[in-house]
Amino acid sequence: MQAEAYSDLPVIDVDCTMPIDSLISLMRDSFARVFGDSLKISVDKDINERNFPSAKSRQRVKRATAFSLLPLCPREEGRREKISSLRVIEKMSRQNRDPADIRDFLYFAIRCPEIAAENTMVVLGSVLVAEIPESEKQAREGFKSVPFFTKRGKRFCLDLLWFKIDWPGGCKFLAKDKEQSAQFLCFSS
Repeated sequence: MQAEAYSDLPVIDVDCTMPIDSLISLMRDSFARVFGDSLKISVDKDINERNFPSAKSRQRVKRATAFSLLPLCPREEGRREKISSLRVIEKMSRQNRDPADIRDFLYFAIRCPEIAAENTMVVLGSVLVAEIPESEKQAREGFKSVPFFTKRGKRFCLDLLWFKIDWPGGCKFLAKDKEQSAQFLCFSS
């Protein structure tokens, strides 16, 4: 499958000190401008500053310059291919990429809502590890969740889903270049 490049995207400054709630508000405004007020965005209550804290410094640490869609788990006619989160990260690493985090995704969605809204977007660079009661710790290693963004009917949803699932073909994984943290790439499963 051929990579699809988005060459006309703006440079995106990612300020890692901006609180999640502020970014979500900006994303809602951006989507309302593009899609109108009829489409709403729901956000999982656990996607918040407490669970995904902002950086302490006052430095803008990343710039995004280019996006492209690369196949990780192509969707084939009549087949439902799936890929695990660990396999996605492994494939990204072989291509000298790192998974984007929640702030990277939110800035991307603010500046490029049409692209963010195309398919389910998975954000593997931000993992929420839920606290597990002592009585259950031996049975489970920890409940790890990652943010994902999808459209359900007339609503966009920013939710959390279990890290260990197998993602269906067609999901997109936002990634950034390891050597130039300035570059974003959108991997498509």
